[in-house]
Amino acid sequence: MLALCLQWTPIARAPLRPLTDRLLRPRAGRRLHTALAAGANPAKEPMDHGFMYGRSFYDLAGHHWELMWMSQEAVDQAGRDRGSGVTSA
Repeated sequence: MLALCLQWTPIARAPLRPLTDRLLRPRAGRRLHTALAAGANPAKEPMDHGFMYGRSFYDLAGHHWELMWMSQEAVDQAGRDRGSGVTSA
């Protein structure tokens, strides 16, 4: 997974320390607005698929942050589909 994440930005990475935090959708938006107000820059266009929402920004040191939310129902359904052998076309 780390190798995939490193492909998402052209900026050289700082020493990596994994950081995960369960975000509620409104909290992801508030964190982005807080970062932008402090001088961060948007990294990519917002992603909103209804069941999944994501925003990203570059902090003042140039680090790329991805904030993502996925509904618990979608997570549960993906787990059920995975267990039943269902695949998407």
